[in-house]
Amino acid sequence: MLCSLGTVTPLRAQDAEHAYFAGVAYTSDAADISKAFPYVSSSLSGGGAQQLDQSLRQLIKEQKLPLGIVFDHLGTTREARHATALALAIDRESTSVDQIGASYKVRIEIDAQALFFNFKKKQILGGYPFTLEYIDILTSSPSTAYIQGLYRNLIFGGTGRPSLVSQFVATIQHAHVPSAAARHMRVTRVVLAPKAKQYIQTVAPDANLDVIKGQIAQQ
Repeated sequence: MLCSLGTVTPLRAQDAEHAYFAGVAYTSDAADISKAFPYVSSSLSGGGAQQLDQSLRQLIKEQKLPLGIVFDHLGTTREARHATALALAIDRESTSVDQIGASYKVRIEIDAQALFFNFKKKQILGGYPFTLEYIDILTSSPSTAYIQGLYRNLIFGGTGRPSLVSQFVATIQHAHVPSAAARHMRVTRVVLAPKAKQYIQTVAPDANLDVIKGQIAQQ
């Protein structure tokens, strides 16, 4: 399920290489967002989603893109071929802290994609995936607040660092609207075998099995 964080406006009749910008979304059920994306969802609360949306719109408008991105044209959606939308879809976040001798290695990762879909047919057309990663070495175990700050920098950008905003725009520099003729499978159920559950509980005893199932379904 695609859970949107913002509002969208319909696209005027455009050719096939135009899409309207649908903002930021999670590829997860709304009830699972705080569990599946604890740091990302916290970063985007309290106005963070609006800040991200505004940053995306501003940077997109500054680029010369092969794909026409429409933000504010109102019109009809009766013609399905003119109902193409583009969203920044956040698929997964991952956090690991490993003690190596007297040091702590912190690794955070965000998987996302430039996702095209037909909003009239409620059909996913395709996506262009990308991954953002940041690694830090500390002399003491990181606090939750410290990790939260790393995620905010990865989303909005720090000095000289790539961000979710810049990577999304870089991705659509070479994107085109996927053909509606393509078909995509949707995984409706994931079952973990007893041995798999035992292994997960051994290596990650605090892991949420429902979240892991959702991540497997997205692969």
